[in-house]
Amino acid sequence: MLYTYAIEPDVLVTWDKCRNTLNLMGLQHGRAIAGYPSRKGWKALVRTACRESETPERDRKRIFRKLDQANAKLLLCDHRYDEALQPKAERWIRNAVAQQKALGAFHAILATRNPEGHPDIVLEEDIDESHERLEVGREVPVLREPEALASHVSTLVRNSSELLLIDPHFDPSKDRWRPVVKACIELAGHCEHDKPNVTIHTLRRDGDPVNDKDFRTLCALRLPEMLSGKVDSVRVCRWLRRRAGGEDFHARYVLTDRGGYGLDKGLDQERGVAQVVRLLGEQEWTRVRRVYSEAEHFFDADCDFEVARPSPSPSLGWNYVE
Repeated sequence: MLYTYAIEPDVLVTWDKCRNTLNLMGLQHGRAIAGYPSRKGWKALVRTACRESETPERDRKRIFRKLDQANAKLLLCDHRYDEALQPKAERWIRNAVAQQKALGAFHAILATRNPEGHPDIVLEEDIDESHERLEVGREVPVLREPEALASHVSTLVRNSSELLLIDPHFDPSKDRWRPVVKACIELAGHCEHDKPNVTIHTLRRDGDPVNDKDFRTLCALRLPEMLSGKVDSVRVCRWLRRRAGGEDFHARYVLTDRGGYGLDKGLDQERGVAQVVRLLGEQEWTRVRRVYSEAEHFFDADCDFEVARPSPSPSLGWNYVE
Protein backbone atom coordinates (compact mmCIF):
# COMPACT_ATOMS: atom_id res chain seq x y z
CA MET A 1 0.00 0.00 0.00
CA LEU A 2 0.97 3.65 -0.44
CA TYR A 3 -0.66 6.02 2.03
CA THR A 4 -0.61 9.82 2.08
CA TYR A 5 -0.11 11.73 5.32
CA ALA A 6 -0.67 15.41 6.04
CA ILE A 7 1.91 16.70 8.52
CA GLU A 8 1.22 19.84 10.54
CA PRO A 9 4.22 22.18 10.14
CA ASP A 10 4.51 22.64 13.93
CA VAL A 11 5.31 18.91 14.28
CA LEU A 12 8.70 19.54 12.65
CA VAL A 13 9.98 22.50 14.68
CA THR A 14 12.33 20.40 16.84
CA TRP A 15 15.19 18.44 15.31
CA ASP A 16 14.39 15.12 16.98
CA LYS A 17 10.72 15.17 15.94
CA CYS A 18 11.56 16.37 12.44
CA ARG A 19 14.16 13.64 11.94
CA ASN A 20 11.99 10.87 13.39
CA THR A 21 8.86 11.90 11.48
CA LEU A 22 10.50 12.44 8.09
CA ASN A 23 12.52 9.22 8.41
CA LEU A 24 9.20 7.34 8.59
CA MET A 25 8.14 8.88 5.29
CA GLY A 26 9.08 7.75 1.80
CA LEU A 27 7.32 6.08 -1.11
CA GLN A 28 9.34 2.89 -0.62
CA HIS A 29 8.09 2.80 2.99
CA GLY A 30 4.49 3.12 1.80
CA ARG A 31 4.13 6.57 3.39
CA ALA A 32 4.10 9.77 1.35
CA ILE A 33 3.83 13.35 2.55
CA ALA A 34 0.88 15.34 1.26
CA GLY A 35 2.16 18.76 0.23
CA TYR A 36 -0.78 20.54 1.84
CA PRO A 37 -1.84 23.17 0.88
CA SER A 38 0.83 22.74 -1.83
CA ARG A 39 4.34 21.31 -1.83
CA LYS A 40 6.04 24.72 -1.82
CA GLY A 41 3.39 26.13 0.49
CA TRP A 42 3.82 23.34 3.04
CA LYS A 43 7.60 23.67 3.12
CA ALA A 44 7.25 27.45 3.52
CA LEU A 45 4.91 26.91 6.47
CA VAL A 46 7.43 24.56 8.12
CA ARG A 47 10.20 27.15 7.73
CA THR A 48 7.94 29.88 9.14
CA ALA A 49 6.98 27.70 12.11
CA CYS A 50 10.67 27.08 12.85
CA ARG A 51 11.52 30.77 12.67
CA GLU A 52 8.61 31.68 14.95
CA SER A 53 9.49 28.99 17.50
CA GLU A 54 12.43 28.80 19.87
CA THR A 55 14.25 26.33 17.64
CA PRO A 56 18.01 26.83 18.09
CA GLU A 57 19.77 28.11 15.00
CA ARG A 58 21.85 24.96 14.61
CA ASP A 59 18.76 22.74 14.73
CA ARG A 60 16.86 25.06 12.41
CA LYS A 61 19.53 24.62 9.74
CA ARG A 62 19.41 20.85 10.14
CA ILE A 63 15.62 20.90 9.85
CA PHE A 64 15.80 22.97 6.67
CA ARG A 65 18.33 20.56 5.14
CA LYS A 66 16.15 17.60 6.10
CA LEU A 67 13.17 19.35 4.57
CA ASP A 68 15.00 19.91 1.29
CA GLN A 69 15.99 16.23 1.22
CA ALA A 70 12.33 15.24 1.58
CA ASN A 71 11.32 16.38 -1.92
CA ALA A 72 11.12 12.78 -3.17
CA LYS A 73 8.67 11.97 -0.36
CA LEU A 74 6.27 14.82 -1.21
CA LEU A 75 3.21 14.33 -3.38
CA LEU A 76 1.06 16.86 -5.19
CA CYS A 77 -1.89 18.07 -3.14
CA ASP A 78 -4.35 20.64 -4.49
CA HIS A 79 -7.06 20.59 -1.84
CA ARG A 80 -8.71 23.81 -0.72
CA TYR A 81 -7.03 25.96 1.96
CA ASP A 82 -8.76 28.92 3.64
CA GLU A 83 -6.16 31.59 4.43
CA ALA A 84 -8.67 33.60 6.49
CA LEU A 85 -9.60 30.84 8.89
CA GLN A 86 -9.24 31.80 12.56
CA PRO A 87 -7.62 31.37 15.00
CA LYS A 88 -4.40 31.61 13.00
CA ALA A 89 -2.55 29.19 15.29
CA GLU A 90 -5.02 26.45 14.32
CA ARG A 91 -5.43 27.45 10.67
CA TRP A 92 -3.48 24.57 9.14
CA ILE A 93 -5.00 21.82 11.30
CA ARG A 94 -8.57 23.09 10.89
CA ASN A 95 -8.11 23.31 7.12
CA ALA A 96 -6.69 19.79 7.00
CA VAL A 97 -9.55 18.41 9.10
CA ALA A 98 -12.09 20.16 6.84
CA GLN A 99 -10.54 18.46 3.80
CA GLN A 100 -10.53 15.13 5.60
CA LYS A 101 -14.20 15.46 6.49
CA ALA A 102 -15.18 16.48 2.98
CA LEU A 103 -12.91 14.28 0.86
CA GLY A 104 -11.10 11.76 3.01
CA ALA A 105 -8.01 13.43 1.56
CA PHE A 106 -5.37 11.77 3.77
CA HIS A 107 -4.75 8.41 5.40
CA ALA A 108 -4.02 10.33 8.59
CA ILE A 109 -3.06 13.79 9.84
CA LEU A 110 0.05 14.05 12.03
CA ALA A 111 -0.40 17.02 14.33
CA THR A 112 0.47 18.78 17.59
CA ARG A 113 -3.18 19.33 18.47
CA ASN A 114 -6.67 18.01 17.82
CA PRO A 115 -9.09 20.86 18.50
CA GLU A 116 -12.11 18.96 17.16
CA GLY A 117 -11.21 15.51 18.46
CA HIS A 118 -11.03 14.11 14.92
CA PRO A 119 -10.30 10.35 14.81
CA ASP A 120 -7.89 10.62 11.85
CA ILE A 121 -5.38 12.75 13.77
CA VAL A 122 -2.24 11.17 15.23
CA LEU A 123 -0.73 13.44 17.87
CA GLU A 124 3.01 14.10 17.75
CA GLU A 125 3.81 12.06 20.84
CA ASP A 126 2.25 9.00 19.16
CA ILE A 127 4.08 9.26 15.83
CA ASP A 128 5.78 5.88 15.47
CA GLU A 129 5.66 3.11 12.88
CA SER A 130 3.95 0.87 15.42
CA HIS A 131 0.93 3.18 15.53
CA GLU A 132 -2.02 1.60 13.71
CA ARG A 133 -2.31 4.59 11.36
CA LEU A 134 1.37 4.34 10.45
CA GLU A 135 1.50 0.59 9.95
CA VAL A 136 1.76 -0.23 6.25
CA GLY A 137 1.01 -3.58 4.68
CA ARG A 138 3.42 -4.08 1.79
CA GLU A 139 1.50 -6.93 0.15
CA VAL A 140 -2.24 -6.98 -0.51
CA PRO A 141 -4.53 -8.96 -2.83
CA VAL A 142 -5.84 -6.87 -5.73
CA LEU A 143 -8.35 -8.01 -8.33
CA ARG A 144 -6.87 -8.56 -11.79
CA GLU A 145 -9.20 -5.94 -13.20
CA PRO A 146 -8.36 -2.50 -14.64
CA GLU A 147 -10.36 -0.53 -12.09
CA ALA A 148 -8.86 -2.33 -9.10
CA LEU A 149 -5.23 -2.22 -10.19
CA ALA A 150 -5.48 1.39 -11.37
CA SER A 151 -6.94 2.41 -8.02
CA HIS A 152 -4.12 0.65 -6.18
CA VAL A 153 -1.23 2.19 -8.16
CA SER A 154 -2.86 5.56 -8.91
CA THR A 155 -1.08 7.68 -6.27
CA LEU A 156 2.35 6.53 -7.40
CA VAL A 157 1.78 6.69 -11.18
CA ARG A 158 0.06 10.08 -11.15
CA ASN A 159 2.95 11.60 -9.19
CA SER A 160 5.66 10.19 -11.47
CA SER A 161 7.13 11.27 -14.80
CA GLU A 162 8.02 7.77 -16.02
CA LEU A 163 5.99 4.55 -16.24
CA LEU A 164 7.43 1.14 -17.07
CA LEU A 165 5.00 -1.75 -17.55
CA ILE A 166 6.94 -5.00 -17.36
CA ASP A 167 5.46 -8.39 -18.22
CA PRO A 168 7.20 -11.17 -20.17
CA HIS A 169 3.88 -12.43 -21.53
CA PHE A 170 2.42 -9.16 -22.87
CA ASP A 171 0.41 -9.94 -26.01
CA PRO A 172 -1.46 -7.04 -27.65
CA SER A 173 -3.31 -9.42 -29.98
CA LYS A 174 -5.41 -10.81 -27.10
CA ASP A 175 -8.29 -8.88 -25.58
CA ARG A 176 -7.35 -9.76 -21.99
CA TRP A 177 -4.09 -7.77 -22.24
CA ARG A 178 -5.57 -4.43 -23.21
CA PRO A 179 -7.83 -3.27 -20.32
CA VAL A 180 -5.25 -3.23 -17.49
CA VAL A 181 -2.46 -1.82 -19.67
CA LYS A 182 -4.81 0.88 -20.93
CA ALA A 183 -5.88 1.79 -17.38
CA CYS A 184 -2.25 2.22 -16.29
CA ILE A 185 -1.44 4.39 -19.31
CA GLU A 186 -4.50 6.53 -18.59
CA LEU A 187 -3.14 7.21 -15.11
CA ALA A 188 0.14 8.40 -16.62
CA GLY A 189 -1.86 10.53 -19.04
CA HIS A 190 -3.30 12.46 -16.11
CA CYS A 191 -0.07 12.89 -14.15
CA GLU A 192 1.26 16.27 -13.08
CA HIS A 193 4.12 16.21 -15.59
CA ASP A 194 3.83 17.68 -19.08
CA LYS A 195 5.08 14.68 -21.03
CA PRO A 196 5.29 11.39 -19.13
CA ASN A 197 7.44 8.63 -20.61
CA VAL A 198 5.73 5.25 -20.95
CA THR A 199 7.58 2.04 -21.87
CA ILE A 200 6.37 -1.54 -22.13
CA HIS A 201 9.00 -4.25 -21.63
CA THR A 202 8.22 -7.80 -22.66
CA LEU A 203 9.97 -11.01 -23.71
CA ARG A 204 10.13 -13.06 -26.88
CA ARG A 205 10.11 -16.57 -25.54
CA ASP A 206 11.68 -19.62 -27.15
CA GLY A 207 9.42 -20.93 -29.88
CA ASP A 208 7.33 -17.74 -30.07
CA PRO A 209 6.02 -17.72 -33.66
CA VAL A 210 5.43 -13.95 -33.73
CA ASN A 211 8.52 -12.41 -35.33
CA ASP A 212 9.61 -8.84 -34.71
CA LYS A 213 7.85 -7.45 -37.80
CA ASP A 214 4.51 -9.05 -36.91
CA PHE A 215 4.86 -7.94 -33.29
CA ARG A 216 5.43 -4.34 -34.41
CA THR A 217 2.35 -4.55 -36.61
CA LEU A 218 0.23 -5.87 -33.74
CA CYS A 219 1.39 -3.08 -31.44
CA ALA A 220 0.80 -0.43 -34.10
CA LEU A 221 -2.73 -1.76 -34.48
CA ARG A 222 -3.67 -2.17 -30.81
CA LEU A 223 -1.69 0.31 -28.74
CA PRO A 224 -3.12 3.54 -30.20
CA GLU A 225 -6.47 2.91 -28.53
CA MET A 226 -4.68 2.83 -25.17
CA LEU A 227 -3.05 6.27 -25.48
CA SER A 228 -4.80 9.15 -23.77
CA GLY A 229 -4.24 12.45 -22.04
CA LYS A 230 -0.62 13.57 -22.01
CA VAL A 231 0.65 10.23 -23.31
CA ASP A 232 1.08 10.71 -27.05
CA SER A 233 3.45 7.80 -27.59
CA VAL A 234 4.61 4.59 -25.96
CA ARG A 235 7.91 2.80 -26.38
CA VAL A 236 7.83 -0.98 -26.72
CA CYS A 237 10.89 -3.12 -25.99
CA ARG A 238 10.85 -6.86 -26.62
CA TRP A 239 13.85 -8.77 -25.33
CA LEU A 240 15.47 -12.19 -25.60
CA ARG A 241 16.96 -14.02 -22.65
CA ARG A 242 20.72 -13.84 -22.78
CA ARG A 243 22.20 -17.32 -22.75
CA ALA A 244 25.09 -16.44 -20.49
CA GLY A 245 25.35 -13.72 -17.89
CA GLY A 246 21.87 -12.34 -18.44
CA GLU A 247 19.06 -11.43 -16.07
CA ASP A 248 16.01 -13.61 -15.52
CA PHE A 249 12.88 -12.11 -17.08
CA HIS A 250 10.03 -13.57 -15.10
CA ALA A 251 8.68 -11.04 -12.59
CA ARG A 252 6.02 -8.50 -13.49
CA TYR A 253 6.10 -4.86 -12.38
CA VAL A 254 4.43 -1.48 -12.54
CA LEU A 255 7.51 0.69 -12.15
CA THR A 256 8.04 4.46 -12.06
CA ASP A 257 10.87 6.90 -11.42
CA ARG A 258 9.64 7.23 -7.82
CA GLY A 259 8.83 3.67 -6.80
CA GLY A 260 7.14 0.53 -7.99
CA TYR A 261 4.94 -2.50 -7.44
CA GLY A 262 5.57 -6.19 -8.09
CA LEU A 263 2.66 -8.19 -9.48
CA ASP A 264 2.26 -11.85 -8.59
CA LYS A 265 0.47 -12.80 -11.84
CA GLY A 266 0.75 -10.01 -14.38
CA LEU A 267 -0.87 -7.22 -16.37
CA ASP A 268 -3.53 -9.30 -18.10
CA GLN A 269 -7.14 -9.18 -16.98
CA GLU A 270 -8.90 -12.03 -15.20
CA ARG A 271 -12.19 -10.82 -13.76
CA GLY A 272 -13.00 -11.96 -10.24
CA VAL A 273 -9.49 -13.29 -9.58
CA ALA A 274 -7.05 -11.54 -7.24
CA GLN A 275 -3.27 -11.42 -7.32
CA VAL A 276 -0.78 -10.29 -4.69
CA VAL A 277 0.56 -6.79 -5.38
CA ARG A 278 3.52 -5.68 -3.29
CA LEU A 279 5.17 -2.34 -2.83
CA LEU A 280 8.87 -2.56 -3.66
CA GLY A 281 11.41 -1.60 -1.03
CA GLU A 282 14.05 0.95 -1.95
CA GLN A 283 16.83 -1.56 -2.69
CA GLU A 284 14.64 -3.77 -4.87
CA TRP A 285 13.13 -0.79 -6.69
CA THR A 286 16.60 0.60 -7.39
CA ARG A 287 17.84 -2.73 -8.70
CA VAL A 288 14.82 -3.46 -10.90
CA ARG A 289 14.72 0.06 -12.28
CA ARG A 290 18.39 -0.20 -13.21
CA VAL A 291 17.80 -3.51 -14.98
CA TYR A 292 15.07 -2.11 -17.21
CA SER A 293 16.58 1.34 -17.63
CA GLU A 294 19.78 -0.32 -18.87
CA ALA A 295 18.12 -3.45 -20.26
CA GLU A 296 20.57 -3.79 -23.14
CA HIS A 297 23.20 -4.81 -20.58
CA PHE A 298 21.04 -7.66 -19.26
CA PHE A 299 19.08 -8.99 -22.25
CA ASP A 300 19.52 -9.38 -25.99
CA ALA A 301 17.34 -7.11 -28.10
CA ASP A 302 14.55 -8.48 -30.27
CA CYS A 303 12.94 -5.17 -31.22
CA ASP A 304 12.64 -1.65 -29.84
CA PHE A 305 10.21 0.85 -31.34
CA GLU A 306 7.76 3.63 -30.56
CA VAL A 307 4.05 3.82 -31.30
CA ALA A 308 3.02 7.45 -31.63
CA ARG A 309 -0.22 9.35 -31.99
CA PRO A 310 -1.47 9.55 -35.57
CA SER A 311 -1.02 12.69 -37.59
CA PRO A 312 -4.15 14.81 -38.08
CA SER A 313 -4.48 13.37 -41.58
CA PRO A 314 -6.56 10.15 -41.40
CA SER A 315 -4.80 8.83 -44.46
CA LEU A 316 -1.51 8.54 -42.60
CA GLY A 317 -2.83 6.31 -39.85
CA TRP A 318 -0.84 5.11 -36.84
CA ASN A 319 2.83 4.36 -37.08
CA TYR A 320 5.61 2.83 -35.11
CA VAL A 321 8.87 4.74 -35.15
CA GLU A 322 12.35 3.26 -34.82
